Amino acid sequence: MFSFAAAIRLLSNWMHLVARVIPRIPVILIDTGYLFPETYRFVDTLADRLDLDLRVYRADISPAWLETRRVDSRRAAARASSTTIGSIK
Repeated sequence: MFSFAAAIRLLSNWMHLVARVIPRIPVILIDTGYLFPETYRFVDTLADRLDLDLRVYRADISPAWLETRRVDSRRAAARASSTTIGSIK
């Protein structure tokens, strides 16, 4: 059985060991916009505690905006296909 808490402890211990060998090692976080608040807190705590060179990457457009565009394009495609099918005789 997977334990998130155990995985976090393992990651924290591993990062501590790496940071001792390679101080200020760049650590990349891909912020999808869907991370849990606990994840952001954990990242902040770990970055502060280990003095990590945290590099956060995220999309220029928020996930909610992208999803809205996706939904709108699907609706437009559905309208276009229903119009096309309806006009075939």
